[in-house]
Amino acid sequence: MKKIILLYLFAITFSLTAQYSKAPTMAPILTNGYYINFRGDTIKGQVQINPPNKTDFYKQFGFQKKNTRKAKLMLAQKTKAYGFDNRHFVMINYDDKKIFVERLATGRLNFYEYRFNDNTNKDIESESYFFIEDSGENNSDKGTQSPKKITYKFYKKNLKPFMKEQPQIWNELDKFNFDEKSVISAVNEYNKNYTTTSY
Repeated sequence: MKKIILLYLFAITFSLTAQYSKAPTMAPILTNGYYINFRGDTIKGQVQINPPNKTDFYKQFGFQKKNTRKAKLMLAQKTKAYGFDNRHFVMINYDDKKIFVERLATGRLNFYEYRFNDNTNKDIESESYFFIEDSGENNSDKGTQSPKKITYKFYKKNLKPFMKEQPQIWNELDKFNFDEKSVISAVNEYNKNYTTTSY
């Protein structure tokens, strides 16, 4: 009888220890959003805005359709674009994989950011890559028709073929120092002369 009681107490203790050792997870916080599938259909619902890691937005997102109770994990491999709270993400192919990039400027030129965790530098929370593309219907330059990665060191050289129609805007950018806000401002200024539609 003593052995049975001891075994019972041990089982309870083990069960409680296992429960408390689990890492706490936050309940999903949802906001109105959408995603676009590869057929071009826009599905409205709610997007989870508190993923475990903020860089998850660039790989996947939680989406809850209307009249359903649970959010489903959506991957870049199966989604063309998604958005919420005035933030818009587009799927692109980069380095032989599909990723989401956030659209920071929209128009004839689209300017994107991709954020990721740099496992080699633990002092920095995340790193960013930036991309630019020319979405103009009459653009015949194949080198600018798909998103091109911008290097920090040669960013102005990277931007030149995209801004060749308005060189005065390109000339005003700093020659050596990449500044995200300055590039966004320059792209928006460039786009004022064109009318385009984007999702």
